Amino acid sequence: MALTPPRCLPNGNGRRAQVNRLATPILRFRNRIAHHEAIFSLDLDKQFGRQLELAQLIDEDARHYIQGLSRIDRLLQQKP
Repeated sequence: MALTPPRCLPNGNGRRAQVNRLATPILRFRNRIAHHEAIFSLDLDKQFGRQLELAQLIDEDARHYIQGLSRIDRLLQQKP
């Protein structure tokens, strides 16, 4: 049971598994985009939710800042 330093993720539970559960799919998603692979079949709302959740582990204000700047919700609503 590996622990993360509490100052790194003040809103987390202190377990690396929590970060790994969020970061691994985010990295795979990022790699798909970087390699110009199709992402149409993916749940983009879920992908964005993971990113927000990871940001919140670091800082709740960071999550709100990212969410405030993001156009993802509007773009997903326009999705055919």
